[in-house]
Amino acid sequence: MSNVKPMSILILEDDQKTINELEKYIEKRDDVCLVAKTNSSYDALKLVKKYRPEAIIVDLELHFGVGSGFEFLKSLRNTTLNFSPLIVVNTNILSPSIFQNIHEGYADLIFCKQQVDYSYEMVINAIVFSRKHDKESFNIVVEESPEEEQKRITRLINSELDKIGISYKLKGREYIFCAIDYMLHQDPKTFNDVSPLQYVADKYKMYSSSIGRGIQTAINKAWKRSAVEDLEKFYTAKISASSGVPSAMELIFFYYNKIKEQL
Repeated sequence: MSNVKPMSILILEDDQKTINELEKYIEKRDDVCLVAKTNSSYDALKLVKKYRPEAIIVDLELHFGVGSGFEFLKSLRNTTLNFSPLIVVNTNILSPSIFQNIHEGYADLIFCKQQVDYSYEMVINAIVFSRKHDKESFNIVVEESPEEEQKRITRLINSELDKIGISYKLKGREYIFCAIDYMLHQDPKTFNDVSPLQYVADKYKMYSSSIGRGIQTAINKAWKRSAVEDLEKFYTAKISASSGVPSAMELIFFYYNKIKEQL
């Protein structure tokens, strides 16, 4: 017997008949499983982060839902994920130009519901055939080891800090990384026992005030040197009008919450 898990699928679709038929067909197979379904492009992005599906079936037009498949695909492309789901567009749209645009920038597979030989079996068979056997992305066969998890967390933290231009040359960057990493490994209930700044201070045998100044210096330099467009795009928390930059703890907690959603 194979130890490969059934391929997890998420459906973004507003036509209830299509949802019912896909769900009914998926239930008959043991190589695929439906982990979530929604008619909202906004909820779909949350469900992707929560369930980490291997494949996402997307309807481009959500006439009876919220948002659109186009919006979802654009948001997904601009979201940092630690896995790469197979994107399958399942639509009534027949436009060749739209097909080409979606295929080049967003989707792995495209099916038109109006084509003569269309069937739900065709869609699911193509998804299974295209399955991406990447254990780091999907944990298909083995669970993620503590070492692999730490590598993934390290990549996520560094990616976020790189986006807003926190320089590796500054010691404050190291302190920020250490504080976020510490929080991601703790029970939120214990944060008040040892604050992130105190944890970093104890680790480096320094005063927490010195750690805070080092972090603030790194933040101030990033906000001075980085493009405003990048800062507004990647750091979405409110910033005090008086200071114009986030405080050390504001930045640490923002990225703790943002990265936690991706784990």
